[in-house]
Order: sequence, then C-alpha cells, then structure tokens
Amino acid sequence: MGMPFDSLEEAEKFYVNYAKISGFSVRKSSTKYRNNDGAKELYLRDFVCSKEGFKKSSTIKQTRGHVRLGCKAKISLMKDGERWKVHSLVEGHSHVLCTPRKTHLLRSHREVTNAQKSLIDTFRGANVSTAQTMSILGMDSGGYEEVGCTERDIRNYIGKNRNELKDYDAELFPNHFKEKSEMNPSCYFAYKVDKDNKLTHCFWADGGARKAYGHFGDVVVFDTTYSTNKYSLICAPFTGVNHHFQSINFGCGLLNDEKIDSFMWLFEKWLDAMGNSPPKAFITDQDPAIGAAIAHLFPQVPHRFCIWHIMKKVTEKVSPVSYRSEFLEPFKACVYGSETSDEFEEKWWGIIRKFKLEQNEWLATMFLIREKWIPLYFKDIFMAGMKSSQRSESQNSVFDKYFNKNNSLIEFIHLFERALERQRYNELVADHGTFDKSPELATNYAIESQMAKRYTQKNFTCSKRKLYLLCSVDR
Repeated sequence: MGMPFDSLEEAEKFYVNYAKISGFSVRKSSTKYRNNDGAKELYLRDFVCSKEGFKKSSTIKQTRGHVRLGCKAKISLMKDGERWKVHSLVEGHSHVLCTPRKTHLLRSHREVTNAQKSLIDTFRGANVSTAQTMSILGMDSGGYEEVGCTERDIRNYIGKNRNELKDYDAELFPNHFKEKSEMNPSCYFAYKVDKDNKLTHCFWADGGARKAYGHFGDVVVFDTTYSTNKYSLICAPFTGVNHHFQSINFGCGLLNDEKIDSFMWLFEKWLDAMGNSPPKAFITDQDPAIGAAIAHLFPQVPHRFCIWHIMKKVTEKVSPVSYRSEFLEPFKACVYGSETSDEFEEKWWGIIRKFKLEQNEWLATMFLIREKWIPLYFKDIFMAGMKSSQRSESQNSVFDKYFNKNNSLIEFIHLFERALERQRYNELVADHGTFDKSPELATNYAIESQMAKRYTQKNFTCSKRKLYLLCSVDR
C-alpha cells in the first residue's frame, strides 16, 4: 500500500507485468474526477481482473462463453500531488489462474507492436495472407508464444485500417492516378461517377502498358470474368502477348455492370489511351454486350470468340453423348484439325447425324457463328499464337496471388501495380536470358543461324520445331 509511481502509465505497466507473472488479464475500470481550480482532474483509477463483474443477461444465445466470473482482484491508484500511489489492492482471485505457457494469449498481454505493424503492412503489399504473416512472425520471434499477439489481433489491425480508409476510398483512388499523371504524363486515367458520386466506370493505363501496346498490340484479349474488390466491381483487363510469349497488360478497367454502354465507354477510353490505333484482332468470350460494343467501335477488326470457353461447354450442352470418346475425339478433330470449310462442314454434319444431334440448339448456334471460333476461318489472320482468352485467364491467375475480394479500391490499385511490376520483371529476366545465352543449333541451315540471332529464346524454340519438321531433321 502507498507504493508511489511517477505516472499513471507507469503504474498500469507495473500491474500488467504483475498480472502476466501471476496468470491473469487486466482491464481498466472505474475512474473518479475532482475539481482542481475549475479544471476537471482525474484522481482515482481502478484496474481490475478481466473476469471482474458479471455479463449482463441477454436473450441472445451466447456461443463464445462467459469471461466475467465476479472476480474481486483489483488495484486502485490515487493521485497524490504529481505522483500516483496504490490506494488499495485486492490480490485474491475467484478463478483458476492461467499457466505461464498460456499467459501470452490473455488480452492485456497481447499487442501488435509498431515493428510488427510495419511488417504486416509490407506483407499486405505483397498480398501475403494473415496465416502466412503469423507464420513468418512466429519464425522470426522463435515460436508463436513469443510473437506477442495472435492471428486474430493481426486481422483486427488490418480490419481497423480498412475501416479507417473506407470513407476516403473513393477519393483516394482517383487522387492516386492524378498524382501519377502529374509525375508521369504518360499515365492515362479516366473515370465516371453516378448521381450519388459513386464510382461506376474507370480505366487506367500507365506508360509501360501504352508502350507495350505499341510493340505487341496486334492481338488483344479482353476478359471480364474477374471480380476482385469489396465493391464487386468487374475487373476488365486488356491483355496481349510479348516476344517471349508472356502475358502483358495493355490497361485495365473497372465497371459496375456489363451493359453495352459501359463497354462502349471503356473501349473508347482504351482506344484514346492507345493513340486511337485499333488492334488487328480481338479475342473475347461470347458476351453479347461486348460483341455489340466491338462491332460498333471496331467494325473492321476481326473479333474471335474464345475457343477454350466454347469447348468447355461441350460436356454441358451435349451431355451425355459428349462423355463418350467416340463423340469427343472426332468432334475435337473437326474443330481443331479441319483445313478447309468444306472439310469442316462435312465432318460437322457427319458427327451431328451419327449421334442424332440435329435438334441440339446450342450446336446449331455454334455452327451459325463458326467463323467466330473455328481456327480454320482465321488461319490467315495474325493471332500471335492465341486462340482463346486463356491468355487473360493466365494473367488473372497471377492477379489471384495479389488480390482478394476484401480489397478496397486503393488497396486494389496498389496490388495491381505490384502485379505489373512482377510481370515486367519476368520480361526483363527473359530478355536477359536471350542476350546472355546463345541457343544450340541442330542443323547447318543458314536460316536457323539467322533465327538464333534475331529471335528470343522462346520464339526460337517454337520456330525451330517447325523448321525441323519442314527439313525432316530428327531432333
């Protein structure tokens, strides 16, 4: 009794440390104030065992159990001049105390330190999961017991940050691009809001995306199957392929719906960002709104449907026949192996008659739009080795490593930029591999030597296979 402390914070720290050694948790309780020359002054503060008091009765079913068990243990601190002294102390507890191995789980002994917060923020920037973050902190601290906080504490810290941002998210998102545009005029950004000032459409493309389009924008894959933020806005990336057959980004949009007007707005902004230079071909899924927008804005650009998506539907639309190898194998040979339209139609109708599929409406529709997805109808069009929007889906799989559906808009764009950094770094690595190593030649043909000097490693590997076949050279 009467033990002095220079400050209330020092006294609290002393009692919390005592509680940790003893095996119980502490929380703040009652306070008393007095008048000091007209000013309100705190002069009495109680710190109690976390199991002090009783839970108020409620009709709501409890699933987490009761914490408060009427424990009387507490310390009362009273201000005496400029110092604080112990006014009263109750040591006895009405419950079993925690063992030393478990005291780190008690609430008053847990804290996400500033150093840990900095690490968590860094990990979030790389979209490291909370579970993985906890694992790393455990390894760094010498065990989970030494971390000083729990996985739930980390989740609460992240959730608190998101809640603090939510009221400013819509403002931070466009401001981010305005700042980027001021620093680098090659960064393009456009957005649209509704009458309530809520974001409905946006498009952005940095200088790297615009430059990449200038080099590799012959064929563009457009896909809207990816939704990756807490506002459920549709992510709509424009994707291509570079000289290493790697996916590259030509800009990205966010839309609140998939209507024709929305796609029209997005394509117009994208075209403006790319210097009003349309691609030589588009690949998309069969979304009619996308098709209508492309037909209106790019009437001269060949538009192909994703053959991978269509072939995926075969088992659904033609079941149960499609599960039989005697149907599926000749059907694939018809789709992928036909060299002329006459050959394709002969094979197609032969399969239709053989399996009595004349009444199948989906197959009838697919035949009517055959020039949109059967490879032979665009074999004379440069497609950069792409036949489907799987190129975009492979990029989405990269995005999956960075995004989740809890991301705010500003989190999303920071993570998107991180994903692009990684994508562009992979291109740099591939460039270095091409210039650092000379491929081995398997023939004495001058054309192979020229290919080795001019092509990237990936292009050379693909092209020499065709050369070997033409020259009937054993590999």
